[in-house]
Amino acid sequence: MDSLRKSITAVFVCLLVVVAIPALADVEIPDEWFGIWELEVVGYDCDSEMVIFSSTSLDSICEGSMFVDPDPSSFPIECTGSADADSYTLHCEGSQEVIPGCTANFVYDSDATRDGDSYSSVTITSITYTGDCSVIPDSCQRIEVTGTRIDDAPDPCDEVPVETRSWSTVKSFYR
Repeated sequence: MDSLRKSITAVFVCLLVVVAIPALADVEIPDEWFGIWELEVVGYDCDSEMVIFSSTSLDSICEGSMFVDPDPSSFPIECTGSADADSYTLHCEGSQEVIPGCTANFVYDSDATRDGDSYSSVTITSITYTGDCSVIPDSCQRIEVTGTRIDDAPDPCDEVPVETRSWSTVKSFYR
């Protein structure tokens, strides 16, 4: 039963990660964040503190970039947020029935601070289930990101990432 529970959990967590991309508040990213950033991302299980993934990548933040919903067809999540030269904060929450009688409740909180050419952020994403969800355990991830600006934004920038990932995709790492 335990292996079945883990398998079902993995399927639903993957499903929610794909469909539960928050509809971010349309918050413009301030000029001070523009540039090419090298990111170190480490994800942890909130309960066990185990590292569940880590990665490094590069991305561009361009003039006019915004924290926006990369997939407006995802299930309904309401977000609020703000950003300034030194920090940003985002909060999203919502819920949706994932199987008949079982509702996933999604909460996403992300906070970052920037100091010159470096920033750090912590994002906590928790999913709790209500109703007839006995085979799906609640989950929580904490994602820590350290970013170092390695160059100015390319000219023209046009939000073309330095890799095949957009800013919205990079933000999805924090979900």
